[in-house]
Amino acid sequence: STSLANYYMLINVPLEPIESIISFIFRSYLILTLFVLAISFFVSLILSLRITKPIVKMKQEANRLAKGNYDVSFKTDSYSEINDLAATLDDATCKLSKIDELRKDLVANVSHDIKTPLTVIKSYAEMIEDISGDNPKKRNEHLQVIIKETEYLNKLVMDMQEYSKMQAGVIELNKENFDLAENIDEVTDLLSKLIEERDISLIRNYDSVIVYGDSMKIAQVIYNFVSNAIKHSGTGTVIEINVTVNEEKVRLEVKDNGE
Repeated sequence: STSLANYYMLINVPLEPIESIISFIFRSYLILTLFVLAISFFVSLILSLRITKPIVKMKQEANRLAKGNYDVSFKTDSYSEINDLAATLDDATCKLSKIDELRKDLVANVSHDIKTPLTVIKSYAEMIEDISGDNPKKRNEHLQVIIKETEYLNKLVMDMQEYSKMQAGVIELNKENFDLAENIDEVTDLLSKLIEERDISLIRNYDSVIVYGDSMKIAQVIYNFVSNAIKHSGTGTVIEINVTVNEEKVRLEVKDNGE
């Protein structure tokens, strides 16, 4: 019979001190931690500069805008949210600029439009006082001119009220078919006194023509053209009013020999 024997193997391996292993792990993690912190710092710095720089610029542009300078731009090269904000501010600036221009134009146009009717009213009032006061027929004619000019001033005031509607984009035109020739005649009748005072010859090159539009606003444009021509024409000069029809469009011209 074969007997089984027990065999033993002994291995002797020297072990590193546990302190050195701990020290190595600590140094490794410390270096890794410092490296991560350094990267985080630089990334945070870059992100903060990318975010704060456009905001600082927008603040500077906003300060310029607050001083009434509309030549500003909030455009930036940053994150989409900031770019969207900049685009919104640019759009608002553009609208504010247009509103300011409209306001200036309104003041200039109203001042211009009011000046001529007041001059006509003053002239006809003086004529009634000096000449036609005792002549009922002439007096009534002159009074009718004053009444028409007063009505025109009243319509100007109504137009100023409609200005706010125009800004809001809700202005409505009272369009209708009307005779442009009659419209021109009414305007020139109102200005006839000024035409006579300057000894201006008015040449009318137009016939009856029906157009579609806002007769009041068209009359206001014609009034401005003719009154400007009168103001800037010398004594004894000629003013021409020409109307031409081209297919479905009508062209009106006021020609003078002024400065």
